[in-house]
Amino acid sequence: MEHSLRTFITHNELLTMHSTNFYTIKTNGQEVIRDHKTLLQIKIYALEEECFMPNNNEITLYGIGQNCKLAFETICIRDYNAELVAYALAWYVDYIGQHDMQITSEDPRMPFRLKRA
Repeated sequence: MEHSLRTFITHNELLTMHSTNFYTIKTNGQEVIRDHKTLLQIKIYALEEECFMPNNNEITLYGIGQNCKLAFETICIRDYNAELVAYALAWYVDYIGQHDMQITSEDPRMPFRLKRA
């Protein structure tokens, strides 16, 4: 069952995380979410515009918004902290104004969904 990250994180928590931890940066033309306290890094891929193949050694999640489909993939993750990843993605969807974006582990691109079935 897919849920909006908004159901798990209160608005006050989002404002706190937004103002203290996360920011985006372009590295080699790739947009990345970074957390300056823990050094968590998550690459962002626009699935309609970029060729994306998931890396099995990283955490990959997908965002389905009103007018966009995104892939989120960690960079060199060592210790998996699900709550921190959720905060980072909640901050990002708020940052880009896609408040109702659904986050899922299922690839929303049709050819990839058919392969898994």
